[in-house]
Amino acid sequence: MTFRDFIKNGVSRVQEGLQIFRKNIFELEGVPAFRQFYELYMFPWKFIYRGFYDAWHIVPVHAIDQSKAKLKDGKPIRNMATINAGKMVCAQLARYTWGEKCDITVTQEGFAGEEPDPLNEYIHHVLRENSFDRAFGEILEKAYALGGAAIKEWADIPKDREGNDIGPARIRLSFHMADQFIPTSWNNHQVKEGLFVSREAKDGYYYSTVEWHKWDGTTYRVTNDLYRCL
Repeated sequence: MTFRDFIKNGVSRVQEGLQIFRKNIFELEGVPAFRQFYELYMFPWKFIYRGFYDAWHIVPVHAIDQSKAKLKDGKPIRNMATINAGKMVCAQLARYTWGEKCDITVTQEGFAGEEPDPLNEYIHHVLRENSFDRAFGEILEKAYALGGAAIKEWADIPKDREGNDIGPARIRLSFHMADQFIPTSWNNHQVKEGLFVSREAKDGYYYSTVEWHKWDGTTYRVTNDLYRCL
C-alpha cells in the first residue's frame, strides 16, 4: 500500500464534511481548488486531534483465539488504546502561547490623557462580552491541531418582530476551526477574502450555509447562501 492510499483509507468516511447539496464545496465557482489539501491533510489531522484515526488506530489482531475479534475485510482487528497524545500536545502548546497572564493593550494615536484610554476600555469590554480569554485559548489549541483558525467579527443589533432596530449594536466574535473557513483571496501579507461554512441537521434535512466575505471595490460585502440536501 502506498502512502497516498494509506491516507485516503483514513479519510474516506469524513469526506462529506464539506459536501453541499450533493456537491463538493470546492466545485462552487470562486472557491480555490484546495480539496486535496483538506482531504489528505486537514481531515486526518482533525481525527488525530480527536484521538482516533482509522488508518493509525485500527490494527490487526495477532492471537490464537480470534473468535471475539471484530472483522474488517475478513481479517480480525481491534482498536488501539491511546492516550490522545495529539490533543495533549496541542493543548500544551496553546497554554505556552496564551494564558491568564496575557494582556491586550490598545492605544489611540495621540492620546495623552490621564484617564484610561477609552479605546482600550472599549476593546476590553468587547473581549469580556465574548469570553475572549477562554475562547481564544480553545481555538488556539484547535489551530495547532489543524494548522490555523479564524475569528469572525460582526455587529449584533437587537430588533423587534417587525425587524426594526431597538437598541445599539454589540460587537460579537465567533471562533472557527480551519476546516470551517476557506480563504478565497490573499497576498503575501494577509488573507483578503474568504468564506465560512456551517452545517445543521433539521427535520430530516441537512442545511449548509456558505457565508462569503468579499471586497467590492472599497465596499466590504457579506453574502449568505443556504443549501438544503437529504
